[in-house]
Amino acid sequence: MKFNRRLLILSNLFPNKDNSFYGGIFVKEQVNELKKYFKEITVISPQPLGTKRNLKDYNYDNVKVYYPRFFHLPITFFRKHLGNNYFKVASQIIEKENIDFDLIHAHFAWPSGYAGVKLKEKYKKPLIVTAHGNDIRIPLTNYIQSFDNKYLKMMLDVIIKKADAILTHHEELRDLLLSNYPNLKYKIYFTYKGINLERFNPFSEKILENAKKYREKLALYDKFIVLFLARVDWDKDPETLVKAAKILRNEKNVMFLIVGSGKLESKIRKLKAKNNLKNLIIIGKRSDTEVWYALSDVFCALSPVENIWSTTLQEALCMGKPSIVTKVGYTEKILTHLHDAYLIPPKNPQILVNAILELKSDEELRKKLSQNALKWREKFDYSKISGEIIAIYEKVLQDYQK
Repeated sequence: MKFNRRLLILSNLFPNKDNSFYGGIFVKEQVNELKKYFKEITVISPQPLGTKRNLKDYNYDNVKVYYPRFFHLPITFFRKHLGNNYFKVASQIIEKENIDFDLIHAHFAWPSGYAGVKLKEKYKKPLIVTAHGNDIRIPLTNYIQSFDNKYLKMMLDVIIKKADAILTHHEELRDLLLSNYPNLKYKIYFTYKGINLERFNPFSEKILENAKKYREKLALYDKFIVLFLARVDWDKDPETLVKAAKILRNEKNVMFLIVGSGKLESKIRKLKAKNNLKNLIIIGKRSDTEVWYALSDVFCALSPVENIWSTTLQEALCMGKPSIVTKVGYTEKILTHLHDAYLIPPKNPQILVNAILELKSDEELRKKLSQNALKWREKFDYSKISGEIIAIYEKVLQDYQK
């Protein structure tokens, strides 16, 4: 089935043409599935002037991607105007390029969701907003004191009220929305965040061949490889991994890899140098993440906040990786210790070390975790999830036209 319709996507982040800028890859993967159903999809991802200069407008298949620029400074006044600035530059692109659309789908409540509300009012088109994490968690729980939580909550109230549907891929976020907006439960939807199963295929000969080459290049032939693949930021807790590497510095057969970049990357590199950790390799940002899962023996998701459903944890499960996962947030409600993951408390490097050594010595446990991780592939299958999203689109369009 294909809509004879056009979809407008707004997103805080969206990868460039070759995916060397990886931010928002989960949005692009979804677009790649949804484009099968639409005549045309337009993606608008506004960016502040002077940042991410490698982002250039591009087209592929029936998708057009734009990165309009706006002036921004990291101070409260400008942060509060992000939503309006997103709306202004998105409107300018729509007018300049004469973009036609039937439906708006905004990813992240703030600021894209707010810009979506303004576009809905201007162009009289229905709006779906997908919440992804802190855009909901911060204003509804205040677990982080951001620049103005009250303001973010006020904006979120507007977005939730005026959007035609709110979609989330996370049970915790769904429940937060339902408890805070019980009268609007009819417009709150949950679907799993899909994964490109063709790309994240643990049996792919090409992936396995590239993984072997990387192992040889990095002299990791006989090493037990522990992988941290995520943003290198506090909410992913790479420091606990570094501390575990320090404890195991004399364990010759164990090697730690950090793949990713972020605000703590410089600090992590300094800690590695300070402690002379030859058992820790910092790879940096990579777009070929499937290969790094394939060459590793164990994957670590160490967030002290929440792991369900981080994109990298989903990818690791789809690659059949035995995963050590911190039992925070909704994690214990979804994953079972020693069944489909090895669950540990957060910020405890010694317990992380114990888990690594147990998995290293117990091949049968690794096989069990791997086999049960692979069972998640079916739930993350985009062919199923895209159908669920299209059904939501159809309902929203029908209701809007009444």
